[in-house]
Amino acid sequence: MSRRRGRWCPRAVALFAAFAAIAGWYWLDGALVRARRFAADNRIAAAKTHVGWYRRLHPRDPHAILYLAQLWISDESTSSPEAVETALGLLALIRDGSPLSAEARTQEGRIHLFLKRQPGRAERKFRAAIDVDKNLVEPRYLLWKLYDLTGRSHLAEPLVWSVVELCPESQRAMRLREWYMSQFFPATANPDLDQLLEVVDPVRPSPTVTEQRRFAMFRDHEPDRPIGHAALARWFSMEGQPKYALEMLDFGEPELADSERNDPYLLATYISALIDLGRHEEAMACLRRWPEPRDGYEYWRWKGVLDEDLREDYSAAIEAYDRALDGWPGPADWRTMVRKANCLTRLGRSDEAARLRAKADRVEHMMKDAVHQRLRDALAQLNDGPSLLSVAEYYRDLGRPREAAEWLQLATRLSAAP
Repeated sequence: MSRRRGRWCPRAVALFAAFAAIAGWYWLDGALVRARRFAADNRIAAAKTHVGWYRRLHPRDPHAILYLAQLWISDESTSSPEAVETALGLLALIRDGSPLSAEARTQEGRIHLFLKRQPGRAERKFRAAIDVDKNLVEPRYLLWKLYDLTGRSHLAEPLVWSVVELCPESQRAMRLREWYMSQFFPATANPDLDQLLEVVDPVRPSPTVTEQRRFAMFRDHEPDRPIGHAALARWFSMEGQPKYALEMLDFGEPELADSERNDPYLLATYISALIDLGRHEEAMACLRRWPEPRDGYEYWRWKGVLDEDLREDYSAAIEAYDRALDGWPGPADWRTMVRKANCLTRLGRSDEAARLRAKADRVEHMMKDAVHQRLRDALAQLNDGPSLLSVAEYYRDLGRPREAAEWLQLATRLSAAP
């Protein structure tokens, strides 16, 4: 009997250990489910602990890593710098090729933009996410918003249409309304994001001051990238202070790597300030530094201005202005239309110049506050078909067929609904 008991005990111990190991494995494996329950009850620290236990079994599980990074960001018990760096360290573990790499890069971009106030690094992360997953809406949408927040709304059109095409039908009208705000009122297009970035003066809120504070914040948090420097300098140029804008650009340039000094947004800001100061030769030198591909609204507009004012090559200026006017914001840029009309006059093409000046006058009228107030009133009622029809008509008259077609389709569908 004692021998049997002696043989039985080691077996029992081994069996018990096996059962304990299996039970422990199941307990650890269920830790991720329990973590989500804790998080739902706002017990973030406990949720993080359980995700940590789960990762003992699955250290490379990208879902667990992504979720733990999110928990670190939402844990108010930890200091913000610690949480941010921990989250970024976790997200970096999700390498390219992982099924969640696009989402990980998107979350890195969010952290760089909204927590670290680093738009240049955020932009690279959003673009990396788009490269991984062409059909993911979120990084495209966030990159569009980043363009708004950095004074580049006028360059966001390709992003906007990709978002409109990929977003659910229920969001289409909202996204089109946001595009209208980006086009015509970029300073006030994203009030919620300005609140998130804490750049709104609580005592004396002002869109102009909010923009200036936002651009200064981006420059100060990311001095080694060109976006903040260019955005803030352009703000001063728009406020009629090109000399100060140029001084700011020159002061910030030593902070930039050589590869960053030919950034198109930075070069366009330099060119604008130099032309305002009458320093056209230096502006032409900046234009020659423009990287390939030499394209886009700002490149062609400034090339046209320099062809006209410096080189007095009016044919080349007309060609450049045509290319600038072809895409957004060209159809709303009545000033460039007037410049092109002046070139036509100098070449003896008076009838064409007169027609273009008449068009520029119509467009200038379409930019008036009273006109846009009526449009904004209509856009406040996204379920009112007849009101939205006026938005479609506005875009049609402006020469923007795609926006016109989108709003007409929406207005028609709403009007036909029972």
